[in-house]
Amino acid sequence: MAKGPSSEELGQRVKRIEREIVEGKRVAKDTSTHKQTEEMLRDSELRFRALADATFEAIFLSERGVCIETNHRATEMFGYDYDELIGIFGSDIIAPESKELVEFNMLTGYEEPYEAVAQRKDGTTFQVEICGKMTKYKGRDVRVTVVHDIDKRKRAETALRKSERRFRHLIEGSIQGVLIHRNLKPVFVNQAYADIFGYSITEILEMDTVLSQIASSEQDRLIGYMNARVKDEWAPTQYEYQGIKKDGSSVWLDNRTKRVQGWGKDAIQVTVFDITDRKQAEDALKKRSHELVERVKELNCLYGISKIIESPRVLGIEIFQRIVDIIPQAFQYPEIACACINIGGCESRTENFKETAWKLKSDIISSGKRIASLMVCYLEEKPKRYEGPFIKEERNLIDAIAQRLGNIVERLKVEKALRDSEEKLRYLSSSLLKAQGQERQRISFGLHDELGQDLAFLKIQLQSIENRLAEDQKGIKEECKSTQQLLDNIVENIRRISRGLSPTILQDLGLSATLKWMIQDFTDQTQINVSSDLENIDNFFSEEAQIIIYRIFQEALTNIRKHSRATHVSVSIKKTKNSVSFMVKDNGTGFDMQEVAARSWPEKGLGLTTMEERTRILGGPLERFSRKGQGAWISLTIPIDKKGGE
Repeated sequence: MAKGPSSEELGQRVKRIEREIVEGKRVAKDTSTHKQTEEMLRDSELRFRALADATFEAIFLSERGVCIETNHRATEMFGYDYDELIGIFGSDIIAPESKELVEFNMLTGYEEPYEAVAQRKDGTTFQVEICGKMTKYKGRDVRVTVVHDIDKRKRAETALRKSERRFRHLIEGSIQGVLIHRNLKPVFVNQAYADIFGYSITEILEMDTVLSQIASSEQDRLIGYMNARVKDEWAPTQYEYQGIKKDGSSVWLDNRTKRVQGWGKDAIQVTVFDITDRKQAEDALKKRSHELVERVKELNCLYGISKIIESPRVLGIEIFQRIVDIIPQAFQYPEIACACINIGGCESRTENFKETAWKLKSDIISSGKRIASLMVCYLEEKPKRYEGPFIKEERNLIDAIAQRLGNIVERLKVEKALRDSEEKLRYLSSSLLKAQGQERQRISFGLHDELGQDLAFLKIQLQSIENRLAEDQKGIKEECKSTQQLLDNIVENIRRISRGLSPTILQDLGLSATLKWMIQDFTDQTQINVSSDLENIDNFFSEEAQIIIYRIFQEALTNIRKHSRATHVSVSIKKTKNSVSFMVKDNGTGFDMQEVAARSWPEKGLGLTTMEERTRILGGPLERFSRKGQGAWISLTIPIDKKGGE
């Protein structure tokens, strides 16, 4: 938008027009003839009109308030034709609200510029600036009036004022504090800023500096930012800092800073937002997060202790050493923490353990008595908390660990008593099996050496009696022969029973041949088909171990004969580098293993238990599996006896 002339320029233009009119009068006086005077007046008028039409303002010549001359710009400005403006009264082109002012200035000859509201032919109004002056024109007293259209400027000024009011209202009503200062001297502050710091606006504006509103620890940093910004050097435009209220309490602020125009040199606008609640929430969250981390460390410690306790590979006093090594990691300062467990003078401690004044101690109780103690120390002094440098949760933790250690001691005692009891039971079981074997051997020898010989002698006596009978005693002879046959069967049964009670056949044939004989005898006795895959294992086991293997096979085949109703049995013996694997499998009715395991001891029987104990004596595990309708199998792996293999 083109900038209009100032009031001073309008006055100068009116004076220039006045000089043109005066010049016309002087020419008329000095010209000798009337004709020359008229020509010069016409020239003057033409120059005047050309000058008037070239201006941006409307120009009116009026006599007694009535327009007698005007320029082209006036017709454009007011929307009238030239002829319509000639003869019009000056106030007729003025809006009603300004008529009285314009008429008064016209009548009094007021010559200073002033503003009014003009009215176009179509009735629309616009803002104008008017400047008038009385002068002589063609021998008459006239008023030269210059009208400048300032409507656009006034509208712009009005809009600017509205914008400024809206901006001020926005700033004043903002929840963000706004401060404008020059070298820390406040020049503007809104109510929100004053409220944040607890001052009135007047109190802040009367201050020489706002440094009192900045924490001493923050002042150097913020002054450095301000100086850099004034020098057009880089400085952060957004940052947080700690402020000080009027009452001395602190407030945390989120700050945005920039240089501003219109408030003097080096003016800086500061916009702050109170983030105290957020900072407190963040601090609380950090504290809570730290506490959670500490609780996780404590839980990991307790979990680690549980894993150590449950591990079958960690036994005895090693448990306490493993536990004491992980305890320091659960405390606030693990890098300077150390621990020690003292049980009856026997200590388990971390490598860096040293008893200091900064310690936490808990007694270990077992069976209601103090039997040991657990101690955690810091090697350096730390801030005082709940109990020395230790927090309450750490007291709870060390007490919980001490309680677990007490339970561990109780468990170790029970486990030791159980192991002792098991050792005694195994010794008794082993002794019983040996005694049973010895008794079987004694009975076997009795049957074989005594009863067998007596029956053999009896058979010889019957033969002798038969030979002495007469030819006509055929009936008696037949009875003698029948009795001899019966004696032969009895002797054979006695030999079989004797071999079952004491496998002397082992000494005669060896383990491999004896097992083959046992399988064949089983087939002959039960008519059950047996398939076998037996590798030679002679000389791999001691005599005692061979007897135990024999008994295991004997018990397995006996169980099949009594309970399985099988039609087929498979037996395999496989040799590896250091052990021998045995398997016996049948296709019988099978059984429910869980159901059998739930039975009472009398209902279970001793067969499987005896096989398990004999396998344990040989140093190997016995595995078994069965399912109803799917048969059953047992498998055992026995280490090769080096002495037996020599």
